[in-house]
Parts: sequence; structure tokens; C-alpha cells
Amino acid sequence: MPHYPLAAFAYAVFASLALAGCSNQSPVAPSDDRVPSFAQGASGTYVLTVVVAGLGAQLQAYVTDASGTPAQTGTAVFQYCRSRGAPAPAAECTSGLGRWAFWGRAGIIADGQFEGYALMAYHLAPAPGTTIGFRFRYSGQGSGIANGTSLPVDFSW
Repeated sequence: MPHYPLAAFAYAVFASLALAGCSNQSPVAPSDDRVPSFAQGASGTYVLTVVVAGLGAQLQAYVTDASGTPAQTGTAVFQYCRSRGAPAPAAECTSGLGRWAFWGRAGIIADGQFEGYALMAYHLAPAPGTTIGFRFRYSGQGSGIANGTSLPVDFSW
């Protein structure tokens, strides 16, 4: 006898229990990072700084909770703006002409000088005069800080 009917029944039970647990929540549209707001923690701040590092740049994501306490856990996904096959200023992506592309992922540092930071190198040195837009998306992963996205930052070489 195939196990498909049992699996379908188990899925139906799980889905109904999951929905029952959220039944008092109003429906919400997915955010940019596709996590419903009722599943997130308290609001936070998400600040991106880009500094010169050799021929490239260092991307510094800094996350705090609403009271200014640095995040202790979570992940920053760094993105750069890409338009017509090449890196581009942030305005290209915010206007819809470009798309945010994955650059890398880094965990939040829990202590020391860089507490609350996630660091990533952008080591592709473009031609002088090139401007590239960057941003990061934070995933709190049980940190108590809501998932969020930093404002974009342009960096010029």
C-alpha cells in the first residue's frame, strides 16, 4: 500500500494546526524579504557603511534593536545593484531599471570591537569613476530583532 494518503493526511493536519495558531492574525502582504510581519521580532535599525579596502571595499552591516543594543545573532545578506549586466548605482535598482544581486552572506559578530556587525569584502575593483549601489538584508533568526533591509548606499571608486 502506498504511503501517499498517509503523507497527505499528515500534511493536512500540520497545515491546519499551523493556520489555527495564526488565526487571530490579520493577513499581511509579504515584505521584501518574504517574511510576514507577525513572524518577526521587534523593530531594529539596519545601517550599511562602505569603506575603501585596498582596491575594493569593505561592506559593514550594523544591526541594533530599537533601544540601540547591537544584535547578537542573525545573518546579513549583502547585495549590489546590477543593471544591463553590469554593477550600477542604487538609483537603477530603486527605480526598477536594475535588480539587486546577491554578493555574499555573513553572520553577525556577537562580541568585541565589531559587536552587532557583519562584514563582507567587495573585492572586484571597477574602473575609476564607477559607482555601485549596495544594501543588505538582515535575517534575525530568533534574535528578537525583526528582519529588515538597510537603505541603499552608493560607493564610488
